Amino acid sequence: MSLTDTFEKRNDLTTIITDEIRNMFCADDVEIIPFGVETISNGNACLDNFIKEKASNETWSSMLVKFAPDFIMLKKNKPQELYFLEIKTTVTPLCSSTNIKEIRNRHKNTKLSDMGIIAREAWNAYNNLFPNCIILAGCSYNSKLLMAQFVKNIKCLRCYGGENGSAFNCDVCLMKKHDLFPAERNYNSTGSKTPHTNIDYSTFQECEEFFKTLGIGVNKNVVDKLKQTIMQKGISFSYKTYDFVKDKIKKELQDDGCFWI
Repeated sequence: MSLTDTFEKRNDLTTIITDEIRNMFCADDVEIIPFGVETISNGNACLDNFIKEKASNETWSSMLVKFAPDFIMLKKNKPQELYFLEIKTTVTPLCSSTNIKEIRNRHKNTKLSDMGIIAREAWNAYNNLFPNCIILAGCSYNSKLLMAQFVKNIKCLRCYGGENGSAFNCDVCLMKKHDLFPAERNYNSTGSKTPHTNIDYSTFQECEEFFKTLGIGVNKNVVDKLKQTIMQKGISFSYKTYDFVKDKIKKELQDDGCFWI
């Protein structure tokens, strides 16, 4: 499995969920309004080029634009409320033994299937700039498959904290102080070199259950179809992952209840 295939499979899954987002919800309950950096920039080349620079992670104004959630969700029925909605997908389970051990040293008995990943600066922006922000997550190695939760209720497992790959010290968490991380690259990554945060999928609810608590109806047929698609996508590894590591990861995920892997 090549690195390009890994990215394309995740990107394809994101597109599939995005294309069905309006069909997922009862139209009488909510209106889904496009947001996100693509909508904001509207093809402005100058802004698009700036967003790609590391400098765009160094001020809150640019972070607000760069990591604007994908949609605004306007609840039409009573009580009315406005939510931000971000779609995240992952098909690549954490496979670094060092990172897994580090997470479990901090958070005992954490299942491998609950170890999610998100861009660290995006995580910071959602926490500090977008109240009522919901992450709708599709994950092909977690038994919930399609799940949701308010960002404020999602547990953080580990933040990348430096060029040596060590975890950031939670006792001086910059996000909790409404501060920015230093501009850096994760050179241990096989992908975009973007510093990451591991989040805990056990703190998410299945999407039907989550939106029911908000008084928002979902179309079960659409949700079930999306879950089937997520299962069919399966999991991917980077080209650097050894076969014996893949086999070990697959076995642990199956033991966690992911029977389709």
